[in-house]
Amino acid sequence: MSAAADSDLVLFADTLSCDDEFPLVLNVVETISAQVASRAEAMLRTFALMEESSGEDAETHGGDPAIVRLESKLDLALGLLAGLVTRHHPPPPPMALRWSRRGMRLIHPVALVPGTSALVSVYLLAALPLPLELPVEVLACEQDTTTVRLWLQFPDHEPALQAGIERQLFRRHRRLIAESKRRR
Repeated sequence: MSAAADSDLVLFADTLSCDDEFPLVLNVVETISAQVASRAEAMLRTFALMEESSGEDAETHGGDPAIVRLESKLDLALGLLAGLVTRHHPPPPPMALRWSRRGMRLIHPVALVPGTSALVSVYLLAALPLPLELPVEVLACEQDTTTVRLWLQFPDHEPALQAGIERQLFRRHRRLIAESKRRR
C-alpha cells in the first residue's frame, strides 16, 4: 500500500470525516507548546457554545423577550465587529480539505517532509474571524506534477482536543447535510 493510502486509513478509517472548505494557513514550527492544545480545546468549547446559543429561540428561555432581545443585540454587535476585523484583516482564501478528529488531508502549495511539526490556523466560523490554531504533524506528502497533497495528523496524546474536534465536525457535518436538503 502507498503512504497516501496508509495515511488515509490512519486519519479517516472508522471515524466520521467530512469533505469541506475553510480558510486556513499552515505554518511550520520547530516545537509546539502544550498551551496550543489547551487554547484550541477552549476555543472549540467557545465555538460550541456560540453555535448552540444561536439555534435557541424564545421558547428555550421560557419566552422571556428581554433575553431574546439581549441575545439579538449581542449577535448584531458581534457581526459588526467581525465585519470590521475582516475588512482590515481578511482571512486567507478557502482551501478544500477532508478532516476527521484524527487529522486532515489538503492540497498545499509547498511539499513538507513527514514528521514536520506545524500549526494549522483554520477559520471555522464565518461569524468569528478568529482562527483556531491546531497542532499537527505531517504524516505523509504526495507530490505530482501539479499538486502537493499533505496528510496532517492531530496529536493522538490529546484526547480532549480530538473530542472537541469531533464535536465540531459532527455539528458541521449535520449543518452541511441540512443545507444540501434545503437546496433540493
